[in-house]
Amino acid sequence: MSHLICGYDSMEFGWLVSTWVPAMRFQAKKFDRTTVVCNKNNRYLYSDFATDFVNYSKTGKKDRWLIKNKLPYVPKEILKKIGEGKYYVPSKEKCLKWERKYRKYGTKTESLHYDFIIHARDINNGDWIDKKLSGLTRNWPKESFEKLIKHFEGMKICSIGTNALHIDGTEDKRKIPLEELCNIMASSNMIVGTSSGPMHLASMCGCQQVVFSDRRDQRYVGGPNRKRYKETWNPFGTPVKVMDEDNWNPPVKKVIKVMEKRL
Repeated sequence: MSHLICGYDSMEFGWLVSTWVPAMRFQAKKFDRTTVVCNKNNRYLYSDFATDFVNYSKTGKKDRWLIKNKLPYVPKEILKKIGEGKYYVPSKEKCLKWERKYRKYGTKTESLHYDFIIHARDINNGDWIDKKLSGLTRNWPKESFEKLIKHFEGMKICSIGTNALHIDGTEDKRKIPLEELCNIMASSNMIVGTSSGPMHLASMCGCQQVVFSDRRDQRYVGGPNRKRYKETWNPFGTPVKVMDEDNWNPPVKKVIKVMEKRL
């Protein structure tokens, strides 16, 4: 019996959902059995092709797979328990070369419909991207989100995300199970927020986006971030408006105008 072992999935979430998982889904077609070694919260992403799961979540620095010559690994004692098989470990370079098979996540349900979802990213860790911004932040100000919600008062809105703020006037759907989040995204009209993993996940759920970013070229994208949202990581052609003219911080009135055209 041929056996595929995928592990483990500690990487930036956009890359995980848009590149690594689709690459392993494609590989899984060649094997009789597929064991996924992953954070238990991510099981849903693999649920259509995995036959077995092993929980493993390495503590410490996030996005460790991005650091040269320090790729993640699964301890040998865990691999011994899994058994023999073809073992794939995350690598950005390899992910970009592998063929991929995509899955549309989430089930559309009327009870889970929201007029729009917000992802009020709240990460202040001075990571390599923030440092390149010379003191700027990729977080859209809380005050801007509050003004946005006030303008659309009376609409059904929720806040989502793990490292994110709950904005008054919205339902708090942060830190919910991944499958539930995908169902909400598949059922809702739009998600609004700064470029992040949840925004990329929305593309896989068919939820249109209004996303804030910048125009800096990225080597692994082969262009600015808008290329990733509109082409590279948008296999289902989900509608997206990338607002990258204001360096991560578009004026509230400008965002409202864009949203009103799409609601």
